[in-house]
Amino acid sequence: MTAATTFALSPYTNIDRLIASVLESDLPDYKSCVLALERSIKDYFPALSPKTSPILNSIPHWRPAQIGFVIVEYSVFTNAAIHMFLDARIRNHWEKLDAEIVRNVEEEMGVLTKRVPHLELMRFGHRYDLGLETDGVEPSPSTKGFVERMNKLFRSDDNAFLGGCLLAFEATAVDEFRIVDKFLRAYKSATGGEIRKGSLTDIYIAGHVTHDDNDPEADHYAGMRNAIGEYIDAANLPRFIRGFYAVTMNLSMWWEHLAIEAHHRMIEERLVLKDPQRFDPFRVFAEAS
Repeated sequence: MTAATTFALSPYTNIDRLIASVLESDLPDYKSCVLALERSIKDYFPALSPKTSPILNSIPHWRPAQIGFVIVEYSVFTNAAIHMFLDARIRNHWEKLDAEIVRNVEEEMGVLTKRVPHLELMRFGHRYDLGLETDGVEPSPSTKGFVERMNKLFRSDDNAFLGGCLLAFEATAVDEFRIVDKFLRAYKSATGGEIRKGSLTDIYIAGHVTHDDNDPEADHYAGMRNAIGEYIDAANLPRFIRGFYAVTMNLSMWWEHLAIEAHHRMIEERLVLKDPQRFDPFRVFAEAS
């Protein structure tokens, strides 16, 4: 018998109390509020940090099929994410925030990658570098529900709430791509080899996260934080906080569901009979004659 795989899950009763306390507190200004929200991600949402990620902590116990399952499911979210930005832009009427959304979308469309959209880098890279097809896949129920909930959040016509959603998207993105970087490389290692420098998958990773202080996603977060801060005041601050936690909660829950579902799939493989000894009445009568 081997030791059971364990990972930290979000303490949801504590999160409920956290959100209530933040909403009821007298945060003096936008900057102080954002600092409190940033701290709460690390303190209350372990699934969103590399050190406590249920995905990364499970990889040593998984077969390649389980890591591949997570990669394909993540690709569904990646395909949907750019549309969430576009939905937010349609409903947003804050000029500086609009400019920041446009900058994000333009980079996703390939303004810094020779006009090759990031989604195309991902799709072709995963196909040729990893042997995984991510185009036109049917998502798992947990991913499908997650994307549907996120779509609704980014279609809010309350700009303060929408600003909170967008900031949470970017506040979690740096660690998210560090997690993605690790499980992409883990899958390639488990199936033989490593992600080659200059490959499409390597370029896709580098377009989002580096291993120094110049992470592209960190720059996006700073830009989004500053743009939103131009419009948040005491009156709309609570709605901003609600938007932030709505996205953070959904992201955290989805990562946990993916880890649990991958575990379930691996266990189920062990329980299914590959070659069951079926009752065959024809054989019975043939042997009796």
